[in-house]
Amino acid sequence: MSDSILTHRKIEHVIHITRSIFAPLRHDASGLNPNRNTAHSFLQGLHDVAGVLTVHEMGVFGAACLRQQLGLPGNTDAKTALCFRDKYPQKSKLPPGIRRARCRHISGDTPFTELADELGDVFVVKPATGAGALRTSIARSPEEYARALEVFSGRSDVEIVAEPFVDAPEVYVDGIWKNGALHWSSMSRNHIAPLSAVQGGILAAHILDRRQHSELFQQAGALAGQGSTN
Repeated sequence: MSDSILTHRKIEHVIHITRSIFAPLRHDASGLNPNRNTAHSFLQGLHDVAGVLTVHEMGVFGAACLRQQLGLPGNTDAKTALCFRDKYPQKSKLPPGIRRARCRHISGDTPFTELADELGDVFVVKPATGAGALRTSIARSPEEYARALEVFSGRSDVEIVAEPFVDAPEVYVDGIWKNGALHWSSMSRNHIAPLSAVQGGILAAHILDRRQHSELFQQAGALAGQGSTN
């Protein structure tokens, strides 16, 4: 999903801002590994920039900040950009009429019994940011809960979230929004549950046929429209 739409314009050069382990996506593109020392000079050296686009949720915060600094179109509010990345604001900002799994931040000191009373006997522990995270675990007992917490650093009180475990089929919508309206969308279904992939399975998905699942598409489009306006 793109969080902005760029107008048609000839793009002469693409700059990929990446972690150092990644290489540029094309041989004629520039690679940049930003840090505190290079960020200022990098921004000063940019001229005639068409826009900033991220194809991954972990880049939406930085993309919003770059747009704000460079006066570019698209979302420039870093606070609302977090709703595209962080699980707690994603769910808390939805309209009251949309059902969602309860989500709360936890720490290594949060008792298992407290979460079991609040979320149910079976709940999920996962990183607060990103989808399909490898550190996602189901906790059915104090022992499983303790093991789930071991993979986290414990240095932040917003590093981990917990949610009720929902055993149900899952679909997801990819879409393009502009001015609060959904202009294009597709819907996909995973072949296995994402949590199974975290535990060693191979995750793959197929795109659903709009003609065969017309009612589901209508429902998903309505929900996506409500969510995108909040």
